[in-house]
Amino acid sequence: MQFRERRKVIQVIRTTYDPELKRGRAEVVGKIDKADLQITDKLQKNCDAEELAEVTAWLAQRAADQ
Repeated sequence: MQFRERRKVIQVIRTTYDPELKRGRAEVVGKIDKADLQITDKLQKNCDAEELAEVTAWLAQRAADQ
């Protein structure tokens, strides 16, 4: 997972290999509002348990750094 910070949101991005293109393809899985660092329902639906754990760990690290 990658996290791209924009002005008011954090985009959560998944990169998967596309054999047709023979390279990785990035897709935005969901967004997190910077003012309210909560995992949205849409993000929960689009991620599996391992990805959600990674997002949660990233949010915890970000909160600890601030």
